[in-house]
Amino acid sequence: MGVNAFEMLDNHNYIVTHYFGRPEMSNTKPPLMIWCIVFFSKIFGFSELSLRLPSALAALALCIYLFFALRKFTGNTLFGFFVVMVLVTSSGYIGLHVTRTGEYDSLLVLFSTLFSLQLFFAIETDESKSQSKYLFQFFIFLTLSVLTKGIAPMMQLPGLLIYTLARKKTLIFLKKKSFYFGSLILLALGIGFYFLRESQNPGYLKVVWNNELGGRFLVTNEGHEGSFWFYCNEIFSWQFIPYVLLLPIAALLSLKFSDNRIKRLVLFSAISATSFLFFISVAQTKLIWYDAPLFPYLSIIIASLFYLFYVFLKDNLQKVGATGLSATLIGLICTMMFFVKPYYDIISTVYLPQGNSWEKEFTNSCKYFQNAVR
Repeated sequence: MGVNAFEMLDNHNYIVTHYFGRPEMSNTKPPLMIWCIVFFSKIFGFSELSLRLPSALAALALCIYLFFALRKFTGNTLFGFFVVMVLVTSSGYIGLHVTRTGEYDSLLVLFSTLFSLQLFFAIETDESKSQSKYLFQFFIFLTLSVLTKGIAPMMQLPGLLIYTLARKKTLIFLKKKSFYFGSLILLALGIGFYFLRESQNPGYLKVVWNNELGGRFLVTNEGHEGSFWFYCNEIFSWQFIPYVLLLPIAALLSLKFSDNRIKRLVLFSAISATSFLFFISVAQTKLIWYDAPLFPYLSIIIASLFYLFYVFLKDNLQKVGATGLSATLIGLICTMMFFVKPYYDIISTVYLPQGNSWEKEFTNSCKYFQNAVR
């Protein structure tokens, strides 16, 4: 991707990415992420910073969005804060190929979370104008997701459809003008890009079909194989430690919320996560970062448990005579203790990266060249 961006800076061809002077045909994804790298390269020069900054800013933007959007929806500041704390202490999200390297997945997770939750907000409101606004935003962010990583975000749509049908909003949305305007934008910009590139790079659509559809979903690509349980094993073994064992408890205890908004948010997240996990598990090509869009959903589910613990502790402290402020502070401090070890581990990973055991020689080479540059 660095080479793609470097050559785009040189040849000014912003539609067809190139690799060593030839059209890039091994990586057939649309170039939104490459455009971002080019944009920052024009500002800061072509460097490691320019290559990684889009991923880092996408992660920051996602945290800001989750905090404020969930605060607005739930009417509670701490719930959104707990969601962000769980997300940024998840090794599957804060790591290579997602937030810490110059690749597609951090930007994909940002846009896929945005289009999912904007649709959820459209479903949950009964106000017609707000429904239209959220629905239109759903299509805008879905389009940006497609321009980021092709068909990958489409695997989240079945779960969204299930929830929409369950909430009986499908016919209401089909009567909205914003549904058709949004669909037109998706077709014109998202799907239209593929035909635009085909016009400049004949044979591109055939390669896309073989690489993204037949090549990755239906058959194993480049030896990246695994069983149906590949992603479950990754989540349980390292990606969502130490929270993963709390998932079923969190899902069940969320039913105890008196606030139906949080109940429905957890239900939506569970349906969306389960559906997406099923489709990537069925796909024949398995890579450890393909499940990155799961982590915002999982974080919402786990955060409901921490929020429930906080409310339980605060209410019981008030019952035994604590003031409202002291009960709130004690409840918050006790809840935040759960994050101390996960946050410490993430900080250690980010600032003192050791690399993975299977890429030790590569990691040592990187450190050697980094020291040489310094």
